[in-house]
Amino acid sequence: MRKTLLALLLCSLFARLLLIWSACVGISQNLQAAQADLTRHVPDLRRASRCLDRARQEASALGFSLRTCLILSGAQWKIPAETAPAELLPLIDEAAHSCDLDRNLLLAIVRTESNFDPRALSMCGAQGLMQLMPYTASEFGCRDPYDPRQNLLAGCAYYHTMVVRFGDLSLSLAAAYAGPHSVEKYHGLPPYSEVDDYLRKVMLRYLSYSLGEG
Repeated sequence: MRKTLLALLLCSLFARLLLIWSACVGISQNLQAAQADLTRHVPDLRRASRCLDRARQEASALGFSLRTCLILSGAQWKIPAETAPAELLPLIDEAAHSCDLDRNLLLAIVRTESNFDPRALSMCGAQGLMQLMPYTASEFGCRDPYDPRQNLLAGCAYYHTMVVRFGDLSLSLAAAYAGPHSVEKYHGLPPYSEVDDYLRKVMLRYLSYSLGEG
């Protein structure tokens, strides 16, 4: 009887491990497909976004990070690691947690928006780490856009509203960057090269922060 129970337990454990491995293989394939779509001469941003969203959702369901899933899948895939200033990481973690945002995605957004420069100022007047326009900063309670903590918390709150409104990764990013009305006007990604370039950079850097060696 004990041997039978042990055999059943081992079979159940093996089946569970097989399911986890199979899920991790699927996640790895989605990540590699996303990278391939993003590095094309003309990137397929919508398809890359869908692949990334599937990978993120499936990894979350398993309770694993994307990097853990990649390792468990056995995939031999190396990607250069992006870096971030150590002094900003606690603030980035706090902001990401405040609106349930993947901290690696936030790192990718901040890197693309301002290259981690709290004093960044664009020609159109966008300010600070997440390049908030003055009216957006004010709407989300940021009194000093050059204060890293205030800027990150307000920027995350703003981006979260785009996620709630559009759901899809690429549409949420495009709405945060070019404005939600532009996404609604074109019923998808606005046909602007600067939007395409922004999305490609953010998604590639998101892969790098999530999976990078180093």
